Order: sequence, then structure tokens, then C-alpha cells
Amino acid sequence: MQTEGADGADKEVEILRGPHGWVNWQAESRGIPRRTAAHPDNIVIHPIWEEFALYTDAKLEGADLRLGPFEFLVNDRIGTATIGRAHRSVILRQWDHLFDAPLTPAKPRDDDSDYFGGDIGDEMAALLGLALGRRFRSGGLVRQGLPLESLPLGMPDERQHQRPALNLPHRRPMIATIADTTSLDKATALLEIYPALDARDAVALVRAARQYVDGLWLADAEPRLAWIKLVGALEAAANRRDDSRDPDAVAQLKRHRRDLYRVLQAAPTETLEAVAAAISRLFWQESKVWSFVKAFDPGPPLVRPAPAWQVDWSELEPAIRAIYDHRSRDLHDGIPWPWPLCEPPEIAEGDLPAERYPAIAVSAKGAQWTSARLPMYLHVFEHLVGGALRRWWQSLAQP
Repeated sequence: MQTEGADGADKEVEILRGPHGWVNWQAESRGIPRRTAAHPDNIVIHPIWEEFALYTDAKLEGADLRLGPFEFLVNDRIGTATIGRAHRSVILRQWDHLFDAPLTPAKPRDDDSDYFGGDIGDEMAALLGLALGRRFRSGGLVRQGLPLESLPLGMPDERQHQRPALNLPHRRPMIATIADTTSLDKATALLEIYPALDARDAVALVRAARQYVDGLWLADAEPRLAWIKLVGALEAAANRRDDSRDPDAVAQLKRHRRDLYRVLQAAPTETLEAVAAAISRLFWQESKVWSFVKAFDPGPPLVRPAPAWQVDWSELEPAIRAIYDHRSRDLHDGIPWPWPLCEPPEIAEGDLPAERYPAIAVSAKGAQWTSARLPMYLHVFEHLVGGALRRWWQSLAQP
């Protein structure tokens, strides 16, 4: 970013690191005007604005949304929401407020400190999806505005565009409210916080939002992967919030793996300490996730089935630890997520989805699980993850 001195001559250069959309919003919020000409230090003509197509299966109503350098233009107001049928519903236009960074030679090195795996379209689609609790995904660039008199309306460019595939539910949707009516203005309060964030908070937020929205997108197609993505969203946020580690690995082993601790008590002390240290990262990570959930717990859903079908919110910690253990066993041991949790929820009294598996145990597909290992259905976990992430996002606005 480049700014002029008080006399209009001296210039200072400040290099900002962070997600591209966040950096551009920083420039706009600091009063740097929209760029109207090509970058003078580049051979390639860079667009002065770009448009990305955003897809969702939710019904959108209300007006367009304009925030900072971004315009969210509602392209398709659907008469009725259809779960599993994604429409090109929003056009995201972003105006460029950035100058060229100084060209300084540097040695090749590894650096993924700002990396979240996407472009501005992916960044803003994820933030919009998290803010609204809906499925949003960018298909990519569709039009560029170039500083050329011959192209006053920009140039269509869909060479890199790909319509994201979304699966229809099997029998019943995993998350029944996923396509409920919403409006873009409901995302305003959270999106306005984004440019005021610290750069590292902005990176962590986008990473968590992408994992969360991926989880929503995969809910009906691959529920097992949806669970993994939602746990990953909590981890991304928890890692940013708390980067400390409990130094007492033996105490963690005693708390989280009591049977293993009892066996190792007969072994030499150095053996106990070595085993505890070797697996302490798992407990450390699990504890950070639980600490994050406890701090930003959104509370139970507002609309709930009869008490017999509800999750006991006072017993949330063992539920979160069971879910985290399923994730670890799936990723590291190849033991797939319990089959009952990858099925649509049972319908309880009042035609409402059950929050937890209704039986005390189940045996299916060569395995069996007690109710403690099946603490909640996917739609309840999504409510918990999305609500916690949004409360954390809100907390980042505090001094």
C-alpha cells in the first residue's frame, strides 16, 4: 500500500500481509481510491474490477449488499428454495484499491502463512456462507473490468470458471434448514468487522469459514467428510485463539486415556513420560477445541423436539471429545465415522428432526456403538460449530 506525505511528494510504502480481499478492504478503508488505470510497473494489464459467480441452494430475498470494495449483487431470487440445487444466485464484484508492491529480489522459500487455498471469490463466498449459515461456493471469475476504452463494460472471462456440483439429499436432508430463506443484509454486521481484524485473525477466520462452508456443501453428498470439515473449522479457529500447550503430558494422559495410564503405571517413569509426550499433541488439540466450544457455545437450537430426543447441553464436553475422537480415528486409523451419524436424523414427535440417536446402542455394518459414542446428529453439530464461529468472529471486534 502506498500513501503520500503531507506535502504531496514524499511517499511511504507499507506492505500488508493477509488474505487478498482483506488487504484490498484495508486499502479502501484507509482512503485509497479505486484504481482506474493499469499498474504502471507491470507489463500485464491487471483488471480494475472483477466479478465472481457465487452459487447457493438457499432462497435469497431483499436488496443487494455493498460493503467496502465489494458488491454482492443478487442475480437470482428463487421463488422456492430447493435443497441440493445450486443456482448462480450472487455476483460478487470487487474493485481494486491496491498499488503494486515494491519489486525486491528474494531467495526462494516456503511461506504459507497467508494461504487458505482460494482467491477473492472463494474468500468472500466462505465469509458470506459462515455469516448466514448457508451453502455458498464460488464458481470462479466471470468478468473483468480492464482500463481500456474499447471495453467499457468489461470483458467476459469464464475460462477458469466451473459450476460447483451439489448433490440432492438422499431420502431426507442431513440439515433440514440449510436452504431456508435469508437475505444478504443479515451478513452485514459480521462482514463489517472483517477489515478491522488483525491480519492473522483474518487468515484464521477465512480458513475456518472455508472448512465450515465445505462441511455444509458436502453434508448430503459425503456426510463423513462433512463431519471432518466441521471439526477442522473448529480447529482452525481454536489454533488461532489458543496457541499454548499444557506442559503436563502425564496429567493429560491420565485424564483422557485412563486405561492406558493405568497400564503404564507399572512401567518405569521414563516410559510413562515418553508415551505421554508422544501422544500429548492429540490431547492438546482436543482440549483447545473444547476450550473454544466452551467459550463460544451458542446454546441449544431454538426449535427443539421433545426432551427425550434432545442433546443434553449440560453434557457437551464428553460429546465434543467423542466427536473429536471419531475424527482422529477416521483420519489416522482409517476407521470410518460411525454410520448412524452419517444418516439423516430420525423424525421425532411434532415432525421435528431428532437431535441425537434415539437408542441406547446400535449394531450395524460390522460394528456397534453405544449412545455415548453417538452424541448428536450432523445438523446439531453444524448449529454448534456455526454458532461458535460466529460468536468468535464477533468477539474479534472487541478492543
